[in-house]
Amino acid sequence: MTVAEAVQRSKTPTFMMRSSIKTAQSLISPSEEIVWAQVSNVYQEPVRGALSAEIGSVSDSLAGVIVVTNERILFVHKMLSNYVSKDIYISDIRSIDVKASLTYEVLRIVGTSDMIVTFAKRNIIAALRNAINQEIAIKSTASSPSFHQTTDDTALQKSYIEQLQALKQLYDSGVITAEEFAAKKAQILNL
Repeated sequence: MTVAEAVQRSKTPTFMMRSSIKTAQSLISPSEEIVWAQVSNVYQEPVRGALSAEIGSVSDSLAGVIVVTNERILFVHKMLSNYVSKDIYISDIRSIDVKASLTYEVLRIVGTSDMIVTFAKRNIIAALRNAINQEIAIKSTASSPSFHQTTDDTALQKSYIEQLQALKQLYDSGVITAEEFAAKKAQILNL
């Protein structure tokens, strides 16, 4: 799946975002699998301390595209010949927190050395958060012993169940296709 296809699937407006989408695609390595992408605003400055549901002014943020891959979360804003990009590798995520208002949510992803704070409609942020959590779960499973090697089968089975439930939510909400669902399911179950 390309960045453009993933953005189209998220049903976020692409008006004046073609350059950002094209630049984001050029930054994706061949080994990366695109899981989710959306057009969104990201605050230029890190939001430290308590997260607020109050959305700042448009001048405080950059419009661009957020891409979740199996390796990282990437934000790209491109205007004319200049572009800004931020990325946080899935393995470097330290925390994710959300604050909601009536119709919008603010999502903060804190990595080891960078932070991405974005805001969008609640359903869009929920889908973004689900995609990120799914990739975190897959990464943690990949770094843990296989199902047959573990001594604590009950805890691992619970982890698999949680991952599969999150995956099913992505499928049911139309974020991923049946083929992507089947592939991720096989990956989670080590088939």
